[in-house]
Amino acid sequence: METPKDIPEKCKNCPVLSEDARFIDVAESFTDQLIRISVSSELDEQASMFIDQIHENFPNHPISEMTSGELASGLRELGGKTMTEIESDVERLRKSMANHAMGCKGPLTMRATPDNRRQYTVTICTSPKQVDSSDEIVVVKRTKL
Repeated sequence: METPKDIPEKCKNCPVLSEDARFIDVAESFTDQLIRISVSSELDEQASMFIDQIHENFPNHPISEMTSGELASGLRELGGKTMTEIESDVERLRKSMANHAMGCKGPLTMRATPDNRRQYTVTICTSPKQVDSSDEIVVVKRTKL
């Protein structure tokens, strides 16, 4: 498995940073989809169909005063604001990940075989920046012997 670009090599198996990197991947994929949708004519077509249905079924609804172009424009503006918020969250998370990795020697992996039938491997974050709490992301792997 390739180490995600946002995780330092020494922390590649860290469950905390791996979870953060997965969030970044999902967020970046979502913003790519928002961009694709916002520049496609499909949004204009869907807005037009929606406005036509509102006009037909709810002629007194305030949205019925909008044109499909106004609706599509508003959706694009909302998408732009959403992308800006996501990009800000991703940047903040990347900084947090870099800070988290500072002073860390890498994750701790512990193995046990309590019943000679299965081996348990647990990986936890050892960053000095990791908050002490009862809730923590860990990776547990069970392997039959």
